Amino acid sequence: MQIDITVFLVEALASNNNIKKDIEEIYQKNKYKAYKLAKDSEYYSHPIITSGSLEWEMRCKKALGIVLLDLIEEQDNTLTLIQKGWRSLYKHLESKKNETLNVEKILTTYVSPKQTDNEIFAVVTMIVVLQNMFKYEIEDKENLKVFQDRVLFTMNKHSEIKKVDFDTYSEKYICIETRKKLFRFNSINFSEYSHMMNQFNKKAINSLEFIEDLEELYIDNLLEDIKLTKKDIDELIMTYRLSEEYDLNSQRDLEKLLNYLLYAMQIRFLLKAYKKVKKQFFENNSETMYVELEHLENQVKDLQQKLEQQQKQIAYLNYENTKLKKEYKEGLEKQISKLERENIKLCTQLEEGLKNKVELEKLRNFLFPEKVEVKDDLIYK
Repeated sequence: MQIDITVFLVEALASNNNIKKDIEEIYQKNKYKAYKLAKDSEYYSHPIITSGSLEWEMRCKKALGIVLLDLIEEQDNTLTLIQKGWRSLYKHLESKKNETLNVEKILTTYVSPKQTDNEIFAVVTMIVVLQNMFKYEIEDKENLKVFQDRVLFTMNKHSEIKKVDFDTYSEKYICIETRKKLFRFNSINFSEYSHMMNQFNKKAINSLEFIEDLEELYIDNLLEDIKLTKKDIDELIMTYRLSEEYDLNSQRDLEKLLNYLLYAMQIRFLLKAYKKVKKQFFENNSETMYVELEHLENQVKDLQQKLEQQQKQIAYLNYENTKLKKEYKEGLEKQISKLERENIKLCTQLEEGLKNKVELEKLRNFLFPEKVEVKDDLIYK
């Protein structure tokens, strides 16, 4: 049976505190694509991702986006995270390339009692993930049973209670009858629950109020919109029956069950409220705007490109305009200079012409003097 280990790789990356900042930095560089890939993935609402704190779920979804982006665009961000998060383990597994590997020895070396279950499982996940890269053989496959059990556990909806569906639970009728015997409501809000709890254990309620004062948060206000239905109570009774049998006709057994239910109900109120907060967060956080923001950023980029092209065109036209002005000015200056030279030449020619005219006049007068008028009385006297 082939198993897709994507979600286990995501879990491992998210569990390593040494690469928290790296996950954030890589995600922010590719946030639009990574967000869309994660959001459209079948693992986006997987119990491994959604069953933890808000911070855990956010980090897992970002890691999921990074892993899926690497698969599509053949990037190596995931490998970079593995190399940094499990540096020594990575180098050791790399040294065993095409060799035989002993899982027990690795776990003895790279797992410590101080590590959480997620951190320990992450080491096993890395051994499985990197096997495809380094092609090593595993001689003690039985020591990978923790991984196989974890996979099967997850395939069974990630929790013991989910292995049994209330609708198909063989003793669900007993749960229903028990609830009818203990309670007379169809649904209950937290205010009604507090009143019931006050009647059962007033001292415990008073003590809880002191805790609320310490944190300056009040459960009645936090849980005012949360209700438990009949089925919610039936399922809580089922959880009790899965670990301990009871006699429906035994007052002592019912009192023990009621004591369990009163505290189990409070836990379920709180879990429902936290799930509601997480749901509201992911429906309204900034990432829900990523698709629109990406579209707007692309529009801005297109406009910037057009603006740059226009600026280049304007610069070219300015250059051409300056060039033409320069050429026109130079041409005009040349023409003026030419005309000035021609003007000087003509003036010179004119002066020479006038000079020649005077000289010609003198010559003409010399050669052709004017006739003297002689009176008769001077000739014949």
